[in-house]
Amino acid sequence: MGRLIDVSLTVRPGMLVWPGDDGVDLRRVARMEEGAEYNLSRIACGVHVGTHVDAPFHFIRDGATAEQLSVEVLVGPAWTADLGRTRRIAAADLDAVGVPDGTTRLLLKTINSTYVGSDTAFHEDFAGLTESGAAWVLGRGIRLIGIDYLSASCLDQTGPVHRSLLGSGVVLVEGLVLEKVPPGPCRLYCLPLKLKGSDGAMARAVVEIG
Repeated sequence: MGRLIDVSLTVRPGMLVWPGDDGVDLRRVARMEEGAEYNLSRIACGVHVGTHVDAPFHFIRDGATAEQLSVEVLVGPAWTADLGRTRRIAAADLDAVGVPDGTTRLLLKTINSTYVGSDTAFHEDFAGLTESGAAWVLGRGIRLIGIDYLSASCLDQTGPVHRSLLGSGVVLVEGLVLEKVPPGPCRLYCLPLKLKGSDGAMARAVVEIG
């Protein structure tokens, strides 16, 4: 086994969330220091908090839900592409980073990785795919896209990009922390919670290098 890199965001109160999301309410409801026999915590949050997987049902009326996602797509060989400071990722940008033919899982490392793990403020100019970039993904037969922010698309193209990719069966892993992941081949392990009927699910994701 090679070196493992945890590429998951830490779920905590006050963390970065999508505008309009209620955020994370994580609290202990039983405390040993207060005389309880055990510690017990409770969490309330949206399913697209932190590192998470979008199910097709997120944007497709009759799409697959979280428990129906294929584990085979979420685990396996991947390629990390470093997009540098590019914020609107189009087909030409993806052509330029040398993604090998036959890649089925593509992780997009962008400028987002420099702040996604530490910021609580939402950046409207975060890097993401344009419709052109999404068409490139579909044309290459890629089955999974991972990215280092809470959306795989640019903010102004959220609907079209998500409908295009999710409607074609591409799995989206969002909220990755890729700052320590070098460009090139790796292996992705991403296991979302098996939430019945849900449009998405939080996940723990790890990348293996070497």
